[in-house]
Amino acid sequence: MIAATHSFRTKNVKPQALSLASKLMHIGADREYIIERLYRTKTLATLKLWGQALNHLEHRQDLGLVSTLLTREDFIRSGASEYDLYDIIDELIANSPEAKMILLLHESIKENDQESIYGILQTQNGFNAKEFLSHLNAAGDKRQATFVIKNKTLKQVESEIIAEIEKNHD
Repeated sequence: MIAATHSFRTKNVKPQALSLASKLMHIGADREYIIERLYRTKTLATLKLWGQALNHLEHRQDLGLVSTLLTREDFIRSGASEYDLYDIIDELIANSPEAKMILLLHESIKENDQESIYGILQTQNGFNAKEFLSHLNAAGDKRQATFVIKNKTLKQVESEIIAEIEKNHD
């Protein structure tokens, strides 16, 4: 519940959620322990990759889009893996209240898959991630969709996705 609502800071927090949280705390749920395990247990590699993601951060205010690109070298320098990406998406959402969409693109770090660009698009209420990426046969749902594009650069994929979002926005 804390993770889904980003510590009860998102717009989708309903009175029922607060009531349930209150009941859970009354019967012994340890909020501080949960917060510690969710947010204060990031590895150094994850924090380094987070720094790289922030370094490449772009904001398109007209679209409500926050995007970032991660290169193969960013993963190598940080020592992080692709599993760390979802923590980064969550942090971008929690720390970018003006963002309606988060786009994270990264080069494949697998030796046998050097020509692939992987993407994650996460959207807030009112936007459909899978619909924005329907031309790519994206996997996922309206809140979060993932995709792979081969034989293009990070910048080419970024331009393509942003153009598609612009075309389908509003």
